[in-house]
Amino acid sequence: MLDVQTTWKGMDQTQVLIFTEDLGLSCGFPFEVGREYLVYASYWDRDVLETHICSRTAELINATDDLQVLGSGNPPSHSVEIVWTQRLIPYGAIGILILAGVAILFLAIQKKRRNT
Repeated sequence: MLDVQTTWKGMDQTQVLIFTEDLGLSCGFPFEVGREYLVYASYWDRDVLETHICSRTAELINATDDLQVLGSGNPPSHSVEIVWTQRLIPYGAIGILILAGVAILFLAIQKKRRNT
């Protein structure tokens, strides 16, 4: 979730959810807490706003050329407070649970073979 200070096109909210892929395997943008960004986002494959490293999204201090072209922009006119309620289970935890299930199944089969 990002706090919006200035808008140019299409966005008029004080907060917005921006989706970006995982950095390890794809083109996700490396946002850092406490920094300011000029974000270029759009609706691509999903029904959510997305950005990536191939967009012009950049840390604000590195976006002076874009800001000159865009002009001063406008403050957001619609005040919102987004509460993120979705809980994500890390893929590693899911993998461990699957491996544990396979191990339990293997041990049960081995025990049954010994008893017959």
